[in-house]
Amino acid sequence: MAIIDLTDPENAFVTDVWISAAAGRGCAFVTVSGDYAYLGAMSQGLIILRISDSEHIEFVSQYIPDIHFPVQNPNSIQLPNARGMEVRADTVWLCYDAGGLRIIDISDKSQPDEINRYINPGALGKQQAYNNIVLSGNTAYIAVDFCRLEILDISKLKIFLK
Repeated sequence: MAIIDLTDPENAFVTDVWISAAAGRGCAFVTVSGDYAYLGAMSQGLIILRISDSEHIEFVSQYIPDIHFPVQNPNSIQLPNARGMEVRADTVWLCYDAGGLRIIDISDKSQPDEINRYINPGALGKQQAYNNIVLSGNTAYIAVDFCRLEILDISKLKIFLK
C-alpha cells in the first residue's frame, strides 16, 4: 500500500509504501477510517495499518478469519479471500468471498476479533463469493458474484450464524 500526497495533483508523490512480508495474492480492497487503513488482503485476511503519519505506515495487526465456514476443509477453489468491506465505529464488515460476511470487532486494533458471521443459508452448496458491502442505516447491500445482490436487515441479529 502507498500513501500519495495529492496536495498539488500535477506533482503528486509517494510519501511512504508498505509491503507485506507474507506471500499472498495481493490486496483486493482498502478503506480508510480515521488514522487507520484496512486492507482486504485476499488469502492474508484483514490487515490493519496506522497511517496517522503519512511518511511512516505502521503495521498494527492482521486477522485471518476461519477458512472452514461454511465449507469444512475447503478445496483450493473454495478457499475464501478477504475482499470489500465497510468500517462502522469499532466494527469491520468484511466480505470474505467464499467465506461469507464476517463481522470483526476492531475496538482493540492490535487484536481484531470476529464476533459474528453470515452466509445465505438458502444458497448453501452454491458458489457464494461475497465481494463488497455498503451499509446504509440498518441495511447491508452485498454484491455477490454471479449477478446477485443480497440485501440484509442487520438490525435483526438472528440472521447471523455463529
